[in-house]
Amino acid sequence: MLRKRTIVILALMMASTLATPVFAEKKGYNFTIYPGGGNSSEAAKKADNEQTAYITVNTCTGDSGYTYGASYKGSEQYSVDVPMRGRQKSSYYKYANAGSYYTLTVQDSEYNLKNVQYLVGAWNP
Repeated sequence: MLRKRTIVILALMMASTLATPVFAEKKGYNFTIYPGGGNSSEAAKKADNEQTAYITVNTCTGDSGYTYGASYKGSEQYSVDVPMRGRQKSSYYKYANAGSYYTLTVQDSEYNLKNVQYLVGAWNP
């Protein structure tokens, strides 16, 4: 009876370990963007093979012109530019591997800003 109980407990432990969900690392950011400039977040580890980065802007103050963000690996862009407003999904157009590190880079690439813009939020690679 004890042996059967031990086997059942071990089986349940293994099943719970295999069913553990994987969550992408969520990183906060606090950017100051000058006209014609940009900023990058700390690198975040991609935990899954989903080919979408999720970007959330909680606060946008200062200049209301549009800036654009995308996921980068080193100096190479991996996802499409999305406007830095509300919640956005940025699809990867280069394959983004789980376990690799990516940064969120935001730029005033179209020179929309006339004054400084402040962005606060979070993102998942």
